[in-house]
Amino acid sequence: WIVLSARAMASDSFSFRPPSIPIITGDPYLQAHMMGDTATSDVVRFWDKREREMSGMVRVRLSGGEYYTMRFLGACTAEETLTNECPPAMVQTSVEVLPTSTVFVMVPPSSAVAEGLDFELRVSFVSPLLTDDLEVMARPLHYVHIESTGAAVEEAEMTAYLGLSGMFTVDKGHENVTWGIDILSSDQSTIWMGSEEQNVVGQSGDKMAINWGYLYLTVWGDGSEASRYPGDLTVAKRKFISDGTLPLEADRWQPRAVNEQHPGLSATRKVEAGSGPTRGATFILAYDEVAAVDYFGSKLPGLWTQYFKDGGMADMLVAARNEWPKIATRCEQHDTELRANLTAVGGDEYAAIGSLAYRQTLSALKLVWNEEKQEEWLFVKEISTNGDMQTMDVIFPASPMLLYVRPELVPLMLRPVLAYAANETSIVYGSPYSPHQLGVYPIADATTESQEQMPIENSGNMMLMILGVLRAQGQGGSSGSSSEVADADTAWFAEYMPMLKTWADYMAEGLPFPANQLSTDDMMGKFPNNTNLAAKGIIALKAFGEVCTLVNQTDPSCAAYADAAQGYAETWEALSYTEVGGSHYKMSFNARDSAYSLKYNLVWQKILQLDGPFSDDVFSTEVAHYIGQANRYGPPLESDIDGTRTVFATMTKADWVSWVAAMAPTDEQFSTLFHPVFDMANTTRSRVPLTDLYDTYTGLSFSGMIDFFIDRPVIGGVFARALLP
Repeated sequence: WIVLSARAMASDSFSFRPPSIPIITGDPYLQAHMMGDTATSDVVRFWDKREREMSGMVRVRLSGGEYYTMRFLGACTAEETLTNECPPAMVQTSVEVLPTSTVFVMVPPSSAVAEGLDFELRVSFVSPLLTDDLEVMARPLHYVHIESTGAAVEEAEMTAYLGLSGMFTVDKGHENVTWGIDILSSDQSTIWMGSEEQNVVGQSGDKMAINWGYLYLTVWGDGSEASRYPGDLTVAKRKFISDGTLPLEADRWQPRAVNEQHPGLSATRKVEAGSGPTRGATFILAYDEVAAVDYFGSKLPGLWTQYFKDGGMADMLVAARNEWPKIATRCEQHDTELRANLTAVGGDEYAAIGSLAYRQTLSALKLVWNEEKQEEWLFVKEISTNGDMQTMDVIFPASPMLLYVRPELVPLMLRPVLAYAANETSIVYGSPYSPHQLGVYPIADATTESQEQMPIENSGNMMLMILGVLRAQGQGGSSGSSSEVADADTAWFAEYMPMLKTWADYMAEGLPFPANQLSTDDMMGKFPNNTNLAAKGIIALKAFGEVCTLVNQTDPSCAAYADAAQGYAETWEALSYTEVGGSHYKMSFNARDSAYSLKYNLVWQKILQLDGPFSDDVFSTEVAHYIGQANRYGPPLESDIDGTRTVFATMTKADWVSWVAAMAPTDEQFSTLFHPVFDMANTTRSRVPLTDLYDTYTGLSFSGMIDFFIDRPVIGGVFARALLP
């Protein structure tokens, strides 16, 4: 099913080694990664590299009656190695990262083959992030499906073990946890674990794990088919290796700290030979966060709770079990279609990065229910770069993926920002331009004074995304003409038009020569007359003119925004063009002539199918210059403006490189610019979740110095090319 279709999607000669293999990708907290080449080359880790022990084994009966135990997930601990309790690792023959699944294919080690074990094990980690179905997408659960094929196992007895550490439920190892077991039906039980304190949404931060709510591990089958054990992981694994079962005597020492005798959840399931979702063995992992975010004093629950109001987690787990075959098929169909579409747009390399970006982008998001407004909201965490919540210049680069797969998700992210800016919360916002963020995830409590000031950047982002949604909804695809979007839904932002007009007017006053202010590339510092920032503001001004007309077609002032944008663009082209160092447009109007920057914001003129304001020559000239400036892993983000900005002289950003690649007039130029992004991901020695900031000579992520700019949702920007007609 999943494995077979995945192999059919890429050419036979194509291969991809992701920098980090996603195991569990659900939301900012429920994440697990393998930062190595194989499923057993390292321990499972959180995005920030902290250990999150998650182990998997299979125990198979040999023809002579003996049993052989092998690992399919996780590395052995130092203690297990020292006491000779470390089963040999299976040999991985392939791994494929798909939009909703990661699939490992393994065979027994040579020592087992010598004993007559010759079979293939397929382990699929499925995160059903189906954007066309909010009910399924919102469920905080994941499937681990194990299947075996081969003559040697047709008659053999095989049992699978899966274990998760209590570290999944706390931020620090000294925190206490409690656990228990719930009976869901005659043949389905679930074990759970959670922190003792349960300070629900009680802290915020970047490199912070959740320490409230409850982790669940569910398996179905009677006593001869399945078993469950909450408690000491070491004891559970030792028992499984010994006789294929779990301890019968309960671990009663609770609460206790996670770093004391390894409390965790363990389950086993008989593996039925054969392939497909109804064969093999299936485990379900789930997390009930109790409340997901705090929005200015209101604790909002996960959206999934609205679909299971009566029975809560228990009902969701029963539904997850019953719907597994259908969900498996839907995930397969979804992945096949998305991969095929991405391959058609940009080839195998583009599809591989797009699949990884899909997982990474959605795992930074959280669907919640706003009871007061009676609507769904979607929150985002700025993972690894301070942990801000609803950061406008993070939503913006992530938006191409969402506009492509389901444009209705973008308003769910922007509504909380608009409500805050319109003073619908307990805090008064006072700036005449868009906020930068709402707080530090998961607590929205930002004041006007706490904002990172980016007037043109974030107001422009809002205008561009609003028209992006209207374009996508109006055509039912990625873009359309003004007449096609006339009937699109404007209700979600129309009430905020007076405020948006204020932002547009403020932005217009600062164009075409932006003052000394930050852009989204704030790590580079601020400087005046930033031409890339000016390009964003100019295109956004034209976009707002169209939005204005769509909301009120009789408003004569709407046309003035497009007229102003056209005039600003003509000034921009005349004053920034230079032939020094090759024909290009300077990074700043007053920079030295040879100074350049990636004008990635220009791509939105193409995404929105606007008639101007920039001429076609700007795109062809800039793309040709970027190709000439590129190193092995792509063109640097910018050159040195005046001899003082050298810290990031060789660095670039994967999202922005993918945008300038999307601007390319020809497929050949697109491939020339995009291949370095794939090459970086495929060869980098930075074994971390996909970075968006890396060195163009070495391919090393910025996290080589500190864990920074990794696992961020901005990588959804690679879908820009897919949005173009």
